[in-house]
Amino acid sequence: MSLEAILAELPELTEEEREAIEHKLYELSHDAVRSKLRQWESEPPLPVGYWKEVFKDWTSQCKEDMPGDFALNHDHYIHGRPKEW
Repeated sequence: MSLEAILAELPELTEEEREAIEHKLYELSHDAVRSKLRQWESEPPLPVGYWKEVFKDWTSQCKEDMPGDFALNHDHYIHGRPKEW
C-alpha cells in the first residue's frame, strides 16, 4: 500500500483505529531510539584527552584573561550579580 493510499484512508478511520495507529507509531519511534542507544553503547569510548585536543585552540581566542572562578561565578561577571562562590 502506498503512502498516498494510507493518507487517503486516515479520515475514514474510527477513533479506536487512530489510537491504535498512534500507539504503533509511538512504539516504532521508541524502538528506533533504543536501537540507536544500543549502537552508541557498543561503540568504543573516546580516547583519553579527546576533548582537550578538540578545544586546544580555543584558549588563544579568548579576548581577555578570565578570572579563575569565572565558571562558578559567571552570573557575577556577565550580569553583575553578587558572587555565589
